Amino acid sequence: MKKLILCTTMLIGGCLLHAQEKHRLKIQPLDIQDGAFKAYLRSIDQLETDGTQIYLRCRKEPRIVVIAEDGTPIRQISGSGEGPGRLGNNGPVAMAVHGQTVVILDYLNNKILRFQDGAYTNSFPFKSYQKVFTSPAVNNFTFTDTALLIPNAPDAKGLADRYDHQGRHLGQVGEMIRFPKDLTDKVGSMNDSQWVRDDKYIYCLRTFQPLITTYTLDLKKVSETEIKSRVAQAVWRQVQEFVPEPGRPGIPFPVLTDAQAFQGKLYAMIGGAIHEIDPRSGEVANLAFFYGEGPDFASVETPTVSLMAFRILDNGKVILAHPALLWNHDLWTVKLPFLNPRS
Repeated sequence: MKKLILCTTMLIGGCLLHAQEKHRLKIQPLDIQDGAFKAYLRSIDQLETDGTQIYLRCRKEPRIVVIAEDGTPIRQISGSGEGPGRLGNNGPVAMAVHGQTVVILDYLNNKILRFQDGAYTNSFPFKSYQKVFTSPAVNNFTFTDTALLIPNAPDAKGLADRYDHQGRHLGQVGEMIRFPKDLTDKVGSMNDSQWVRDDKYIYCLRTFQPLITTYTLDLKKVSETEIKSRVAQAVWRQVQEFVPEPGRPGIPFPVLTDAQAFQGKLYAMIGGAIHEIDPRSGEVANLAFFYGEGPDFASVETPTVSLMAFRILDNGKVILAHPALLWNHDLWTVKLPFLNPRS
C-alpha cells in the first residue's frame, strides 16, 4: 500500500480544499464458491450489505444473491415466477437493505417487494416514471421505519418520491436542482440523486454534482454542502464540458457512482476513488485509489481501476464490483487503512 499526504490547502472552484491523504491500494479477487450461484452472475450492478452479508443484484436476474464475505453462498431472495414475492422473468432494477429488511424495486412490473430475514412479507404497486437503468449510479434509494424514498421522476432533479410501507404516495422530498439547459440536455433523464442513510440521518448525494444534503430520519433538512475534493471538482468540470460524439448521443460519466453511510461519515466512489467525507462540512480526509494484478488489469502500474460499486462491511472490509461481463473474477476486496471496524 502506498500513500501520499497532500499537505497544502488550495482554493479550487470556490471551495477551500484542505489536506487530503491519498492511498493507493491493491485489490484482491473474491469469487463465489458455488457453481449454481455463479450462473446467476451475468453482471453485478449493485451491492448492498447488512454489515456481515453481501447482497448482489445482477443484470436481468429475477433474484437477489446473498453471500458471506468469503464468497460462500447463503441464500437467494425472490426468483422467477408469478407468485407472491416473485419478480417474473425480469431482474430487479434496484434494492435497499437496512438491518435484516430488504426492499426491491421492480420497475418493469411497477411494484415494490419487501422481505424480512430473507422471507417475503408484502408488496404493493407504485407509479414508475423512470426508465430502466442497469448502472449502480442511479439505483441508490433508501427507507425508514415509516417511509421509502425513491429518486423516481427523471425531471425532478434532486427530488425523491415518498411512499409509506403500504404503497401510499406521500409526496416528494428534497429540493429541485435546475441545471442550465445545455447540461440538462447532456444528462437527459438520468436521475440526479442517490439516497443513503445511517442510524441518525438520510443523505441525498447528487450523481452529477459534488453536493450533499443531509436530513433527519423524519426528513427535516439539516445541512447542504459541496464535496471538497480535487477529484470531484475535476469530474464535475468534465460533466459541464462534455460534448457527445456526432451521431452517437451519450451522457457524461457521473461524478458519483455509489455511496454508503458508515460510522457517521459518507463514503463515495468518485472518479474511481473512494472518498471519506464529513457530511456536514464536505471535507474529504482520505481517498483510496485501487490497482490490481492479472489479466483483468493492464499492468501493476495502472494508476486507477474504476470499480463503480462498493460496500463496507462492519469488520472494515470493502467489497467492490464492476458491471462488466468480461472480467475473470466476480468481486474484489480490500481493506481501507483509515477505516475503524465496528465492534
